[in-house]
Amino acid sequence: MVMTENEINKLNVFLETGNFDINAFDSFFQSMMLDYGFKFRFFDFEHYNEKKLEEAIKEQTRSVNLLHFERAASYRYLELECKKHIGLRASFKIEKSAFCYEQDYLVYFHFGTAKNDLLVRRYLQEKYDTFRL
Repeated sequence: MVMTENEINKLNVFLETGNFDINAFDSFFQSMMLDYGFKFRFFDFEHYNEKKLEEAIKEQTRSVNLLHFERAASYRYLELECKKHIGLRASFKIEKSAFCYEQDYLVYFHFGTAKNDLLVRRYLQEKYDTFRL
């Protein structure tokens, strides 16, 4: 069974609604999980962006010059994550926070610009302890 566009639109309305009701969101989200058994994926475009990429490259170079190779490796990882997110954002032409459904995955593209992004993000973090807040 495939999630309908109407259901995805309802999730996206939760991002911008004036009176966000966490219980209504939870109820809707949980019923969709039961109905569709989707896998969940979160992309944090608020964190992994061009500014963070520039910072990672700068710090990676600085760490190598100081012979702090472990630290340089962690900044290299951050650089790669930023490039992955920037490429994904460009490929899909994503410009704002939104949910979408692709090949059995419910995906949340987070920019931190929607009215209820923080509340939705916290909710999803509690349910899926697989991403950083």
